[in-house]
Amino acid sequence: MQEHRHNQHRMALQHPPSRPSTAGLLLRVAAVLLACIAIWKIGMALLPGMSTPAQRLLAGTIITALACGTLAMALRMDRLDASLLGLGRIRDVLIGAFAGAGLWLLTALPATVLLLWLGLASVQLASDWPSALATLAILIPAVLLIEAIPEELLFRGYLQGTLARRLSPWLSVIAQAVLFVSFAWAIGATAAPGQWSFLPGFALILGGLRLLGGNLGWPIGFHAALMIATQWLLAHGHFSVGNAMVIQAIAFVALPSAVYGVVLSIRAAGKAGRACADAAPSNDTRPARKTGA
Repeated sequence: MQEHRHNQHRMALQHPPSRPSTAGLLLRVAAVLLACIAIWKIGMALLPGMSTPAQRLLAGTIITALACGTLAMALRMDRLDASLLGLGRIRDVLIGAFAGAGLWLLTALPATVLLLWLGLASVQLASDWPSALATLAILIPAVLLIEAIPEELLFRGYLQGTLARRLSPWLSVIAQAVLFVSFAWAIGATAAPGQWSFLPGFALILGGLRLLGGNLGWPIGFHAALMIATQWLLAHGHFSVGNAMVIQAIAFVALPSAVYGVVLSIRAAGKAGRACADAAPSNDTRPARKTGA
């Protein structure tokens, strides 16, 4: 089985899929974008103003299931595999996801503590820790199922991967960000104050993480960590936060993004250096030693 998969991968490299025409690209993008809007409209219809944890998990399960079904059909029609989505090796994706979330925490947490120490922001517990931690326990799977996993699969996965078959890598990052903001507007996610200034940069960061990280795990980890922390801190009434915009802009977005850029650039340069070293011919011209019988 392992050898069969290896042979399939080798044949795919020898005979890569042809680039889609401009009309074909636009048709694929439009169809998946409309599917995204429909999926989240269906999922959000299950969430009333005061939704219960069970309702949020149900909505997330439906959204993720519909997103995966849409991707399966799209890949089948395109005759492509999951590598288009940045899911080539599951082990690498999992490492990227945990590294992405961990790196965000290692940057955002001390940056938030520093802002509090400097008096530039304040955070006070407004309820009790058992209630706050119970909310966090539900929030983690809800954010993963409603936002982080399906959005990254569809936008930084399929749409960015499809656009990159026709466009340059960074132009595909910009294009998927435009599509993501259009999607957010269509489902009503831009009504909250500050969303128009947050969403474009957020989508560009996530697309850059997919490109520099080499797989979809990095943007999934960043997306999940950022949104779980933001919603836990601001949206559930467990904390009273002063000057929340400073925490969001500096500690949650700007500093982690800068650290990601440096770390992933160094990582990419190291991989490129190793690839060049492996591809370089050996300078050892000494004849092989003969061995006697």
